[in-house]
Amino acid sequence: MDFCFFWKEVLITQSALKYGLVKKSFEENKIPYKVKIVNNGNNARTNGILVGQIGERPELEIIYYLYVKKQNLDLAKLIVRNIKAE
Repeated sequence: MDFCFFWKEVLITQSALKYGLVKKSFEENKIPYKVKIVNNGNNARTNGILVGQIGERPELEIIYYLYVKKQNLDLAKLIVRNIKAE
């Protein structure tokens, strides 16, 4: 089963708040979803070098991806559009 064929990306965000609110709304509306979380920070690297960490914003190191099935895409997009997270 090809993941990309059956699931469509509906949200990419660096906001943990927005990710949490959208995920909760999907659950309340019984929309099946899949999650991918990518940590791009220096702490995720295993090279042992600590160069460049000064001034970094840890909240921007993680990217949240949410995917829904094709048949739920329109409702999911509506939910994502209507959720305001600062």
